[in-house]
Amino acid sequence: MSYITIRELLEAGVHFGHQTKRWNPKMKKYIFGARNGIYIIDLQQTVKLFKTAHDFIKGIAAEGKDILFVGTKKQASESIYEEANRAESFYVERISEMKRLPGAIFIIDPKNEAIAIKEGRRLGIPIVAVVDTNCDPDDIDFVIPGNDDAIRSIRLFTSRIADACIEGKQIYQERQNAESDKQGKESQPAESGDEKLAVELVSDGTDGPVVEKIKRKTAPVKETIEATEATE
Repeated sequence: MSYITIRELLEAGVHFGHQTKRWNPKMKKYIFGARNGIYIIDLQQTVKLFKTAHDFIKGIAAEGKDILFVGTKKQASESIYEEANRAESFYVERISEMKRLPGAIFIIDPKNEAIAIKEGRRLGIPIVAVVDTNCDPDDIDFVIPGNDDAIRSIRLFTSRIADACIEGKQIYQERQNAESDKQGKESQPAESGDEKLAVELVSDGTDGPVVEKIKRKTAPVKETIEATEATE
């Protein structure tokens, strides 16, 4: 499992929100407190909510659906590019290659990606997002409270979501392989007794000659009677 611990979140600076004068009151329930004019995000909630988001993404990938990674600002673009490619998923620059709607959208900084949020809502696509203290969480299906500006924080979340995609795809592939094997076995014809004789080895020859018992198919009763009458 590619979940996240509080220690990892602390080391990546995920708990640092925006200045208290730049916040969205709707994020109040995700805030632990304030320090030196900066809001501190409640990491216990982040751990819990990330687990929920992770399992959702994994489940979507396990259904064979695509995940779209979105994060166009400078701090996020490199991580989004690398992790989306590692997970063999899509990102904004590859949208033209998508042949169907994604099963979910993962977003870094929904305030900066308002267009993606709007399109996702219009098309009914579930949205998972890292949401900082200055964002509106109302349009997000799976909120991950966290610092969406620090590169280490962005990389941590993006890499773990990519891991969830990979885990889900492995499950999907295993199911596909199992189904193919099942269909292959069902399509194989059973061997007929007319095609070959069954040979059973009775001795390996160490104690005498090798003896083979040959099981022959019993002739139908009608044919046996006719053959007997013909000899008479």
